[in-house]
Amino acid sequence: MQPYDLQPSSSWLRRSSGPWRRALVLVAALAAPVAFAAYNTGPENLAKMRTAAVPRGLDPDKWFNNVEVVTVARIGIEPTTYVRDIYKYYVAYKLMQNVQATQRRAHEQVAPVAK
Repeated sequence: MQPYDLQPSSSWLRRSSGPWRRALVLVAALAAPVAFAAYNTGPENLAKMRTAAVPRGLDPDKWFNNVEVVTVARIGIEPTTYVRDIYKYYVAYKLMQNVQATQRRAHEQVAPVAK
C-alpha cells in the first residue's frame, strides 16, 4: 500500500476550473471518488471514461463499479487502485472527524466552558 496525501488532490480541485468541474459537483459521497479520479487520470480522461460508461449501461456519476469498470478496461488498474486507497483514507478521516465532534459535544455537556 502506498502512502497518499489528500492535500494535493484537494488543492488541485480548488484551483481547477472549466466546464468539466460542474460535472464534479455531485452528491458529496459520490463526488469524492470522482474528484480523486480526475486528479489521478486528468479531467479530460475522466470525461472520456464517464462518456464511455453510458453505452455500457453504467452510471457516469458513480465511480465504484461504474466509471471504475471503464477505467480499468481503457487505462488500467492503477487509477482504480489510487482512488480506492485515497477514498479509504478519506472515509477514515471523515469518521475520525465525526468521533471528535461527538466527543467534544459530550465533553461540553459534562463540563461546559466558562465564559
